[in-house]
Amino acid sequence: GVKMSGLIGVARQTSVETHLSSLGAKLYASLGSITGLDTGFKQCGSLTVAKSPDRLIALRRVKSRLDGFGVPAEIVSPQECADIWKGENGTLLRIDDLYGGLWLPWDGTANASDVCLSLAKGATMNGAKIVENTRVENFITKEINGRKRVIGVKTENSTIYSETTLVCGGQWSRQIVSPLGVSVPLHSAEHYYILTNPPLS
Repeated sequence: GVKMSGLIGVARQTSVETHLSSLGAKLYASLGSITGLDTGFKQCGSLTVAKSPDRLIALRRVKSRLDGFGVPAEIVSPQECADIWKGENGTLLRIDDLYGGLWLPWDGTANASDVCLSLAKGATMNGAKIVENTRVENFITKEINGRKRVIGVKTENSTIYSETTLVCGGQWSRQIVSPLGVSVPLHSAEHYYILTNPPLS
């Protein structure tokens, strides 16, 4: 079957988000040895290129912020960009129109479906019960200290009470929690990336 690769970027806008992303990358790197199900995680790094002086200034600002967060980041020359992103037959990158780039060695990729399976196995190894093919119809809430809290969910088959409720609905999370009056600033976005292989003989 086809494996969809997911980009694992560590750099974020705030120190808290960056710390959480770093924890995620460390988890994906070690999860296979814990569960016996490999996530396909590869810490290959990521390269963002600047095609204008202004873009290079913006990348320098990102690097400065990441330095403060303790995340390795390096401003690289156009030639260094070419050296980083090369195949067996030389560079895969045209550099005559570049001003430089930002190299983030902690970034990587993982197979999304394998990560999901490995996380699920790890959860069940630690006592979680996974109920599949069950629609959640509503959230159960309770007023606690003057604030409404979710204390469980009502499914089509039963009611499940929990101290913590996680919404893992991806792009549908906004729709899922809208009955609670919660705003989730999440929407679909299209991204492009290239997977390279040695040439076929």
